[in-house]
Amino acid sequence: MTDTPTSPWLHRWSVLTVCAAVVTMGFGSVVTNFKAGMADRAWPTPPDALLRMTPQQRHDVPLVIEHSHRAAAWVAGGSVAVLALLLGLFERRRSVRWLGVAALVGVSLQALLGGLRVTEDARWGTEFKVFHGCFAPLVLALLVTVAILTARAAPAPTSAGRLLRPSLYALAAVYGQIVLGVLLRHTSAALAQRAHLLMAFAAVVAVAWLARLAWVEGDRALRVAGVVLAAVLALQVGLGVEAWMAQFGHFQVPDALPVTAPRVAVRTAHVLGGALLLSATVGVAVLARREAAAASQAAATEPRLEEAA
Repeated sequence: MTDTPTSPWLHRWSVLTVCAAVVTMGFGSVVTNFKAGMADRAWPTPPDALLRMTPQQRHDVPLVIEHSHRAAAWVAGGSVAVLALLLGLFERRRSVRWLGVAALVGVSLQALLGGLRVTEDARWGTEFKVFHGCFAPLVLALLVTVAILTARAAPAPTSAGRLLRPSLYALAAVYGQIVLGVLLRHTSAALAQRAHLLMAFAAVVAVAWLARLAWVEGDRALRVAGVVLAAVLALQVGLGVEAWMAQFGHFQVPDALPVTAPRVAVRTAHVLGGALLLSATVGVAVLARREAAAASQAAATEPRLEEAA
């Protein structure tokens, strides 16, 4: 996985695909916060369902929000399909081609979970909502990995291999925090409230330590990634405080609070912040793994060169 990609267009398309996935997750959060998940009980719907809406339907805000999410999902799914096809045609590295296949399978499963969340709402609505929310970040992580591995920057052997284990710890903490956030949004359970708050401290420590290691021990790419990671972490902590106050700072049952644009905006921004934090953490982990592989390859080459000399 240390050789350079075949075409820069693979990287450009993979970055666009990541952006489409993040936008879809943002619309999904708006659907949840506006409680618009069952605005349309039919599934599947065509990609242009939003454009086919009647003038009367366009005044139905939950329906418009729900169909906006579905339209964004169609775009993201199509982008992943094109990415997998391009990787299969032009990418030399078998491992990266398989990552494209995995991303296509993942986005297909995510679409199925979204559909089952609608069709099985009466029996398993909450369960499928939770699975749907927890699985989306995993698909995003796959897409971010592909985007990084298709970049043309060649890794230089450094001591960054020591970042691999801390990056995995940080990834586990960030994803665990996202899962607890999903449970909190969909159930408002007291246990989820406490666990999400406590897990935030562990995630902040793990990510902050990883950002420091990336700055101290990494090459230029890892230092830049570490700075981005630290900035996203600071932003996400602030958004987390605001989202928590918007949801629980009124000393009322969260489900009894009115749905207002400011509350939806803050909570959606917090969800997107979590997606960006996961993406940045994945970025550091993949760069650390790539540089560790480059260091191992360089170490294996040196004895051969000495024997040849």
